[in-house]
Amino acid sequence: RIITLNEKHQNAFFAAVRKRTLDEKGLFSGRERKRGAVEDFLNATRSKNTDSFLLLYGDIKDAVYFCALDSDTVPQPNTVRQLVGILEYPPNKPLFNNEATAVESGYAVAAPRMEVRLSSARENLFSKIISGFGGVENYSNPSFSLYQDLYGEGIFAGKGVIEIESFLHVLHEAFPENTVLSHDILEGSLLRLSLIH
Repeated sequence: RIITLNEKHQNAFFAAVRKRTLDEKGLFSGRERKRGAVEDFLNATRSKNTDSFLLLYGDIKDAVYFCALDSDTVPQPNTVRQLVGILEYPPNKPLFNNEATAVESGYAVAAPRMEVRLSSARENLFSKIISGFGGVENYSNPSFSLYQDLYGEGIFAGKGVIEIESFLHVLHEAFPENTVLSHDILEGSLLRLSLIH
């Protein structure tokens, strides 16, 4: 199916299946779960080392951006294109601090405003508390991010477009293995996130 899609859409699709490994707790899973999957995949865009994958098909060599989505993410048409455009805008280009351990100005991640679907807004007590009204009527839900508006950067929730070179430069071996559960916020703070309303 990937071959057919690539013939039709000029090599725009890929398939990747990572190997499962036995961790120090005796659990058989992928190394570092989602963080490890993203890290392994982005490393594969820069090297021919595909040892951590059972299957890696498609042209990913020298990719510039990576779009991270979860199974429940439903982006609007052109959202990814707009996020890439924001990262491509020259004043937004990431500049590193002196130690090259973080992005100091500009952005290496762009993420869209996330909204809760009406169907899941009332699913359980937690979703009722955090979702507000849910649905598509925006006037009753203020569109702002306190951190983006006050500090010029947002908080990463794991969904958005990542500039690969900056990710690999800043985050390669930045965290010890199996020590970070919620990696998104740390990655966003080191890479600087532009949250788009």
